[in-house]
Amino acid sequence: VSTLGSANDAALSEFNAAASALAAQTSGSAIALAASLAGSGGSALVGYLPAGTGAVARTVQNKQRESVSVKDFGAVGNGVVDDTSAINAAWAYCDDSGISLFLPAGVYRVTATLTGKPILISGESGTRIVFDNFAGKNGITFQPATQVGAAGGLVGLELVAKSANGLTCVEMPKQADQYSTYYTRWVFKDLYCRGENRNLAAYSFCWDYGFAKWFRLSDCTGLSFENVTVQGQFDIILNPAGQFADCAVEMDAAAALLTARMKDVNFGTLHTAVLWGDRSFFSLANFDIIGTFRGIYQVATVVFNEPKIQHGNINAQDSGIYFNGAETIVIDDVTIRRHPSGWKGGSAVWYGIRALNASDLKIVQTSVQPDESAGAFTGVMTAMFLQTCSLASLSGNFVGPGNDVGIALDNCTGMALNSTISGQNAAADVLFNLINNTRITTIGAYELVSSFAGTVLQKDVTIVGAIQMLNKTPDLQGTGNINRDTTRVNGALDSKKWREITSATAQQRQVLTDVGAATNYELVTRSGVTVTQIEWRASAFKFNNGPTLTTSGATPEGSVTAPIGSIHFRTDSLVSPKFYVKETGTGNTGWIGK
Repeated sequence: VSTLGSANDAALSEFNAAASALAAQTSGSAIALAASLAGSGGSALVGYLPAGTGAVARTVQNKQRESVSVKDFGAVGNGVVDDTSAINAAWAYCDDSGISLFLPAGVYRVTATLTGKPILISGESGTRIVFDNFAGKNGITFQPATQVGAAGGLVGLELVAKSANGLTCVEMPKQADQYSTYYTRWVFKDLYCRGENRNLAAYSFCWDYGFAKWFRLSDCTGLSFENVTVQGQFDIILNPAGQFADCAVEMDAAAALLTARMKDVNFGTLHTAVLWGDRSFFSLANFDIIGTFRGIYQVATVVFNEPKIQHGNINAQDSGIYFNGAETIVIDDVTIRRHPSGWKGGSAVWYGIRALNASDLKIVQTSVQPDESAGAFTGVMTAMFLQTCSLASLSGNFVGPGNDVGIALDNCTGMALNSTISGQNAAADVLFNLINNTRITTIGAYELVSSFAGTVLQKDVTIVGAIQMLNKTPDLQGTGNINRDTTRVNGALDSKKWREITSATAQQRQVLTDVGAATNYELVTRSGVTVTQIEWRASAFKFNNGPTLTTSGATPEGSVTAPIGSIHFRTDSLVSPKFYVKETGTGNTGWIGK
């Protein structure tokens, strides 16, 4: 009977009519009880016994009020009716009570900001909140907590921007007492954020509308951000100037965001994926950042140390990761690329990782490989740029083709670079570029792709201290040649590079032009333990700083300056004599033909 009475108004009317008819034939007490159970207060009269051992019996009403449904306050969820007032009323009922707010499956259209104290707001498969025309407005604003240990957040919702771009979709209170007095905690999980319609003319996954910031994370003593997808409006194919600068997550605290633990997230088609703001301690793991202008980008002036960025992919047109002034940073197992379809205009420097004023920095097992298959970017591609950094370890990293500069160190000290692999293949490429008094640095083993044609180590004139460079041990069992290159960057044009090549039967020494063209100056060949030939190529040979040996196609008399005892051979075919000895004089005379 109570099931019939609570099903809907039609069933209730039908039940009341039946109860009235029955009341005329039976005792009034039974009918009165049935009517009470079927009425609005019936759930308070029905007992509920939980299954758990030691549980206390309570009413069905008490059980049902553990969570409040927005439909209990008049929300319709059909995507047409404005559900703003109903949701706000339900939220106000839950304020400071510890009761969570539930949105059953449906499309809840709202036209004004949803706001209230920190509570858990959850949905289920098919629950969507559509923010209709939110120009100049926030979507969901959590007010400051006024109870110690308050917890809030969103779980299992789809958040959709319609008709206009909004300000901030989900905003936590930026207020110091939320960290230092009330110790608030937050969870954001299983969320999908997007516009209403796909922009099919733009880069994949672009939507028509969004929010300038989808999430603003702020003061708290613990925040879990998990399995969240944000797809924005930014189009990497177009010039970034003038585009809507949307962002997936901004971290910014008045006292401390300690700490934001983000994992299993997917951010894309955004101007910036993560804005690293003031007083924010965070970790980011198992992530994908695709189709962005900037990946992880610091805007903080008050920086918290020890962030961890691990196991993820970043696809960014301006910079993959940028930070300034932080310490004890770990970047581990991250792949950073520049999308081949991205806008190619401008001439700025592209950075995979750009670190300024950092200490105790670890970049390990990270790959930086800009993809330029759809056209050339006119700016400089730099895989890793470190400026005024100290005590850093870079190990096991891959510098892919397309990087004009692999690892650049500017005024850095105490740097250890080891196990670097380079796939660079252009003549102008530089693997290690050291400038502005970079010092106390060791470059360990490195591997070069077979087509590497650039410069391994380049230093400017300010590098006066020794840079230890310990490359791989030659493979004496291998069949290939062993090459050893040295470079003096302060030499004149085409006067910097030297090469030594060892093969099974010969050893060559060469001078190289700046673009890598080689000329032998010494060639020694062997047969077993016998040296079969020594060839020197020079315009003159000097013995013990005295007599010289020279060759040319003309007589040396009047043209070749040499000390007494020097020898000259003419190389032309028609004139005799061919052999000359310098017998007198100190200048270019005194040569006697023999």
